[in-house]
Amino acid sequence: MSFLRHFAIALFYTAAAIAVALTLPMVVPDLGRWTAVALGALILLFGAFVHESATRSRRRLTLLDALEESHAARRHLVGELADARAELRAIRGGLAAGVVGPVLASAVGDTQAESTAKRRAVPLDLTAMMREPDDLSGGEVTVAVRKAVTDNRVEVATWPIMLLPQRTPAHVECFPRIPVRDGEFLHPHRHADRVNDTGHAAEIDHRVLLRAVNLARLPGRDWRSPACFVALSPHNLRNAAFLDDMAAFLDENREAAKRIVLEVDLDDLPVIAGSRKPAVERIVGYGVRFAICGVGKVTNVDPDLLLRAQIRFVMVEAQALLAQARNAFSGFRMAEVKGRLDRAAADLIVTDVTDQETLLEVLDAGADFAVGPVFGPPSLA
Repeated sequence: MSFLRHFAIALFYTAAAIAVALTLPMVVPDLGRWTAVALGALILLFGAFVHESATRSRRRLTLLDALEESHAARRHLVGELADARAELRAIRGGLAAGVVGPVLASAVGDTQAESTAKRRAVPLDLTAMMREPDDLSGGEVTVAVRKAVTDNRVEVATWPIMLLPQRTPAHVECFPRIPVRDGEFLHPHRHADRVNDTGHAAEIDHRVLLRAVNLARLPGRDWRSPACFVALSPHNLRNAAFLDDMAAFLDENREAAKRIVLEVDLDDLPVIAGSRKPAVERIVGYGVRFAICGVGKVTNVDPDLLLRAQIRFVMVEAQALLAQARNAFSGFRMAEVKGRLDRAAADLIVTDVTDQETLLEVLDAGADFAVGPVFGPPSLA
């Protein structure tokens, strides 16, 4: 019931009480003035009592309806949880049997020991489209970056962020790469200082952001659609001109901005958590969310800080997370970690999941999302 309706009802019985108190002595002369006032007061109290009782009854019915809806939602969620647990058991069984995942084709005909050895032998960033030459000098990196920008050869690649335990694509991560040799790529964010010295860091990040916004603008996308994660150079987070340009660009693409997630390194968190620059305030106002990466110990995450900084995702490397989970003296409890993140409305993303064995441990740990070579190589956006 609206405020105006409550006010009208209260006004009605208040007016009736006043009318009785004023007119009753005129109608019944033998009735004293204070007796009429007392009768008016009784009418006012009775009207207020009936009004309050009716309001409480209506509120009770509303709460009962909401409670019934919550029970129905709970039953639905319990059913989904049972299905997820059954699927998780199936995934675990498949992983134990060596028949699930990208290594299936190469594992056919192998023994269990050979299959396990192959899963363990898949190192990080050695998938066909993620190799980076390890013999490039600093000068060669600089030349490669400048030539790629000049020749318009900076590529924007994507790979999926998978929902666990279903292992279905939930979001997408966009990042730049520069072809160097056949099957080998230079990843600018691994050479942030060197790339910044070339003066092209802002241009590279603009290209990635443009591609992410174009993905977010695809037909049928709304705020519930998969988010596009963008890893920015740490130098650009402190570049006022870059932030102003990004804010202006997102101002022109506000619907897409709601599906952009900017990855921020833990060391750069003060840039958005402290006294924000006006451009950062505008970016947050457009609905852009943030993900914090480079987290060493998830047990040290401060939920209040996450809330202040609009951090909605916490990204931690698989080996860092599992090292804490395996250490009996670390005090690590995933339920406590998830509880802290839930207070900040944040989800946990485990990165650099390289093989099936690591994936199985991540599933056992109970992470929300995972990303890495185990789910396949990245593709061009």
